[in-house]
Amino acid sequence: MTWNKKNDQFALACGLTRQSTLLMLRWILRRAKPNEVGEIEIDLRIFNAWVAKNRGRPFDPKTIREAIAQLDEKSQGLVLITKSYTPWIKKILVRPLENVLQNNAQEQGKYPKLKTSKPVYSDASKEKLNRLLQHNISKLADLLSKIGLIYNHCSLKRIWAIAGQKFDEIERGIELMLYQNSIKPGSITNPQAWLISCLKNRWFESFDLNYSPDLPKFESVKEISRFVREVFQGDKLCPE
Repeated sequence: MTWNKKNDQFALACGLTRQSTLLMLRWILRRAKPNEVGEIEIDLRIFNAWVAKNRGRPFDPKTIREAIAQLDEKSQGLVLITKSYTPWIKKILVRPLENVLQNNAQEQGKYPKLKTSKPVYSDASKEKLNRLLQHNISKLADLLSKIGLIYNHCSLKRIWAIAGQKFDEIERGIELMLYQNSIKPGSITNPQAWLISCLKNRWFESFDLNYSPDLPKFESVKEISRFVREVFQGDKLCPE
C-alpha cells in the first residue's frame, strides 16, 4: 500500500503524530497487499535497522514498543496486532485505508470528505465517532455476555475491529460456533479464542445456518464404501 495525503490526514485525525509511529505505519503499509485486508508477519528489528540506515540511528526498544502499541490502539483497525510471538515479532492485520474510512462513515452516517487540507475529522466528529465506538463496544459486551462470553475492553475493541465494525459478521461467527458445539459437544474448548479466530479467518463465510445437511452415519469404512457404491450404481450416469 502506498502512502498519500489521505494517510497523512487520517494519521493526524487519529493522533498518530510521533515520528516513530508514522515511520512504522509507512513501513508496514509498504509490506501489505494493496486494496486487500490481510495478515502479515513483521520483525520490528528489521524496521529499526531500516530506520538506522535512513535516519542515522535506530529507535530505542521502548520507543518501538510504544509505536506498535499506538498503532494497535489508535489506528481504528487500520493496523491490528493479532499475535505476538516475541516483543519484536508480530502478526498483524492490515486493512486498506478506504475500508477503514467506509466503516467509520457508516457509523457517522456519511462519508468523510478528504478534498481539503483540513483533518479528516473535526474535533466534534472525532468526539461523535468515539461515542459511537464506546456505545458499540458496550452493546457488543452485553450481547456476548448473554451467550456466556466475557472479554475485557481491549479484547472487545479487537473483536470489533477484526469484524470490520459489523455486528452481522459477529452474529454469523457466533452462529457457526454454537452450531459446531451443538453437533460436536466439547469440540470448542476455548470459545473466546475460537470466536476471534473465526472472525479473523472468516470461517463463517462457508457456513449457512439455514442449510444443515443431515448426513448418514456409519459404523465402519466398509459400510461407507458399500453405501457410496450402491448410490452410484443405482443412479447410472449417462456417458459424456
